[in-house]
Amino acid sequence: MAVLINNEILEDPDITGKELIVYCILQGLYYSHDRDSVLFRYGEIHFILTGEVNMRPCDRVNYITALKSLSDKGYISIKILGKSRYILNLRHFDLQDEQLFTPIEMKNIIKLYRLYKAKAYSLCKQYLYILKVIGNRHYYGISIGEIAAYTNLSPQTISKNNALLNESGFLYILFTTTQKYYNTYGKPEYKEEIDALGKKRGITGNSNMRRSISARYSYLKVVGTMKLEDAEHLLEDMEHEIAEHPDLVSDRWDVNEVKEYIAKLKTESINAVEDDTFIKGLIS
Repeated sequence: MAVLINNEILEDPDITGKELIVYCILQGLYYSHDRDSVLFRYGEIHFILTGEVNMRPCDRVNYITALKSLSDKGYISIKILGKSRYILNLRHFDLQDEQLFTPIEMKNIIKLYRLYKAKAYSLCKQYLYILKVIGNRHYYGISIGEIAAYTNLSPQTISKNNALLNESGFLYILFTTTQKYYNTYGKPEYKEEIDALGKKRGITGNSNMRRSISARYSYLKVVGTMKLEDAEHLLEDMEHEIAEHPDLVSDRWDVNEVKEYIAKLKTESINAVEDDTFIKGLIS
């Protein structure tokens, strides 16, 4: 489901990523009802985000804190009816002026959270701001400094988030290899257009290959899992770049760590096959 998020909140450097995720979920709840207000429990937010019914005590605190902060900042109006029950009103805006809003796919917000958990807070804030800037275009060049100014994220965090957003397919990013251009952020379905732009600008494939390796390695480090085929491809690319450009590769790459991960996956696969064979032998 797509909802319209007001650009004011996407440009607010004081809004936290946690508050922004909760606000997006509330938008989905609000616009799924044809009413001026809606009755809800904060457990609904948790269920939509995680698919889980039970909450930890810290989850309750986080949701209540986010709701109160959003209310204090004027983005929502809530009335407490009792334990965990609220009446929600979101600020009313003129939805006819599309320039004031950014369409957001709720499934992407949920996917971000389920994939990265707490790390999703800064990722979501950065991702939604970039979508706001791209607007109705297919792609757009944005400086790290601009993203930092409107999100309150550090340049280092933005660079790490770029790698994760690019690798996990939420955005397609053409990383600049010259000071003449900013990174180009685009919607994944326009990958070919963005690649053509890179070719026109003379952005080197080798540089993007090294960034791709860094992105995939960061993805493995954060998520902690990767398909065997993808891990083997990552190792192959790592070893090729190290052999071809030893002076340019990232000092953050750990080839041995990837090798150990691949060996672990292969061992688990062999054990699974042996266990399956053993069980089939007992049944027969």
